[in-house]
Amino acid sequence: MSVKIVGLESLIKGIDHLEHFPVAKMNKSRSKAFKKFMVDQVKSNSLYLRKLSPVTIALHGKDHPPMENTGGFTAAVRDRQEGDISVAGWIQESGRPRGAKIQWREIAALHITGYRVPLFGNKGERVRGYFAAHGIFFKKTTMYLEILPRDVLGRAYHQFELTGKDDEIIDKFFDNELKVAFGV
Repeated sequence: MSVKIVGLESLIKGIDHLEHFPVAKMNKSRSKAFKKFMVDQVKSNSLYLRKLSPVTIALHGKDHPPMENTGGFTAAVRDRQEGDISVAGWIQESGRPRGAKIQWREIAALHITGYRVPLFGNKGERVRGYFAAHGIFFKKTTMYLEILPRDVLGRAYHQFELTGKDDEIIDKFFDNELKVAFGV
């Protein structure tokens, strides 16, 4: 005597379909959504980044939202795909801003950690001279120009998580696949 389970064949086909879940496509969508979110947050000054210092304002000749003077940093951020893995917030491997001596990746690292520029010794004298040429003078007792951290990627990622946008993308992909697999 054989027993036939109603719907078992459909269930097996549905499970087989889920074995081919489009992980790479989903992760690429998540990365692209993060990149767009980050750029929008920078442009709208919604990341609550430290305000520009008076020195930066004097150098740029204007006040502007942090990281939005040229848009160069946000343009250097990519989403990188390797197989099923997509990395959001990948900094391009080569290239630097016009006139800069360091790469975009180094700039991103400095934004995360902050840094100090020495204002003493031979290099310090050159730094003081550069700023003096722009009308900015430091007290002789000032030993360092301290650049505080401004973690654009970290803050954008944190806000992206809080909005639930990443979960929405994942849910959408799973819902779609379940509909295809089981007709739900």
